Amino acid sequence: MIAVAVQPWCPYTAETFPRSHGRVSLAEVLTTYTLLQDGTGAPQIAEAFGDPGDERVRGVVAASIRLLGRQLLEGRMKAYARPIGGGEPVAIPAGAWELDDFVLRFATCAIDPRRPFDATATPTHSIFVDDAAIDAIYGLFAPEGLSRPRAQRAPANPSNDAPPESPDARSAPELNRFLRLDEVERIVGIKRSTIYDRIRDERFPPQIDPGSRPALWRESDVRAWLADPR
Repeated sequence: MIAVAVQPWCPYTAETFPRSHGRVSLAEVLTTYTLLQDGTGAPQIAEAFGDPGDERVRGVVAASIRLLGRQLLEGRMKAYARPIGGGEPVAIPAGAWELDDFVLRFATCAIDPRRPFDATATPTHSIFVDDAAIDAIYGLFAPEGLSRPRAQRAPANPSNDAPPESPDARSAPELNRFLRLDEVERIVGIKRSTIYDRIRDERFPPQIDPGSRPALWRESDVRAWLADPR
């Protein structure tokens, strides 16, 4: 099995994302999510984690990684490991995402499936995600009238890879949009000072990561509060 030293964030500086039949690179999933959420593309992701990095972008990317990582851990997105250089993909079990921090795995988009929790293991496989993840992200977050570019779809190549999953196995993941503070104010009709007062009183959902900038909320949490304000 080929083992390659993969430098963190280099998958985001490549000219194109790798392809696999019925699957897309983990780097493409993260980039699509941040691009539609915040206008942050692949080069900006790589630059944000450089030295010096952009703290604002780094906060947005880190929050996106935590959300997408949870989808993988809970089995809502299906991940696959394909040997570096090409070969038969194998499913990555959801339990292999039982990590304290998803950032390093998203940074390299690679894994040694035999040692998924060994940070010192040299990767042997690239990580891909079921193609339905990209369609789900576009369906939830793309501006009206913007559809997924045809070029982003993985080309059919059944000679190299396993057949695509059945429709049931490829169900769209339950992703969640992030809201900035000004969007939260507009939706709930409450000013920021009141929002933070209610958070302190445990009467409003807190932001995802209180230490990150910009402050971000899950839209589902805000909508749930609207249905039952307190």
